[in-house]
Amino acid sequence: MNIRERVGELYKIISDATKELEEIKSSCKHEEGYTVQMYSYRIGSYNPERLCNICNAVLPGVTKEEAMYCELKNTECSDPDMERRIKKKIVERYYK
Repeated sequence: MNIRERVGELYKIISDATKELEEIKSSCKHEEGYTVQMYSYRIGSYNPERLCNICNAVLPGVTKEEAMYCELKNTECSDPDMERRIKKKIVERYYK
């Protein structure tokens, strides 16, 4: 089998699996709550989002407090002063 054919087969498998995953997620009732985590829709861009605890689907309605807490929780720096300044800026951004 040549490389072009194998790549095509793999893309087909990925496409089919993505469709099946969307079907499964759409049948989830999101009854067991959610977790607020940093989520990426594209490389290099992260936002706090609510994720279903069962199917990991993005759920609407993340609050300002949830988003701020999530960002603060995910801020780590080897320099304590720098970390404190970053966290202060995060809080200021949410409470302008």
